[in-house]
Amino acid sequence: MVKYEEKDFIKGDNNDICDALLISEECSSYIDSVLERIYELGLTPEEEKELGLKIQRDKYDDSWKRVVFSFGPGNEVTFSRWKRLWTGETLTHLTHEITCKGQLDTDRLISALSGFGIIGSHTLFSYSDEFTANSFNEGDETKIRISDRDGELTQYIKTGVKQKIEIDDRYGTGYHTTYISSDSCKRESRMVDGKYQSFYYDLDGNPLTRPELVATTFDSFNDAYASFTEKFRRCRDIIDARVEEI
Repeated sequence: MVKYEEKDFIKGDNNDICDALLISEECSSYIDSVLERIYELGLTPEEEKELGLKIQRDKYDDSWKRVVFSFGPGNEVTFSRWKRLWTGETLTHLTHEITCKGQLDTDRLISALSGFGIIGSHTLFSYSDEFTANSFNEGDETKIRISDRDGELTQYIKTGVKQKIEIDDRYGTGYHTTYISSDSCKRESRMVDGKYQSFYYDLDGNPLTRPELVATTFDSFNDAYASFTEKFRRCRDIIDARVEEI
């Protein structure tokens, strides 16, 4: 695992944040589209195997969908989504993920047959986003993470109002979040449109804001987005062609 520290990151501005959110919107929509198209086919396990697919099925829980496209030993692309609702109506948690392993057109040397007959598979790139609805009106939490096979990392996070962000590698994500001390802020509850809502202030009475950060280990955000966009486009072309065949 690559060790990341604050000095290793370039921090972005509002324009970079907007770009990260646009990438997230496009990727999440595409993941949803691929998963729905495959699940709507109603394939049998035998058909899955013949088509080089692995489909997550659980008759007791359809909140998690996952499809793995196999393109030969050590080469696969995984799409997944986990959606959790509160009382069947309110969205409380949503994640999307894409992981591409093996090689794409210009990475043919990544996977090589070893002397033991095992194909070495590397993660070429991965994308994930996560949405969590915090309790007590603390604000929805959003995380976006894009990893490049060369160890580069680009990420965006927006937390609840009572959290703060620190960049380090404590949990293997490049950053961690902690809660501010309860004696350094105060919460007020009042009725708004017939419902009680919580509002948070510092000790001077100023409203607390939600911490937000976008950072990359690339030389620039343009490099980060260009690298990811190119790999995502190539992966998308391959997946679209496979889905059309199916």
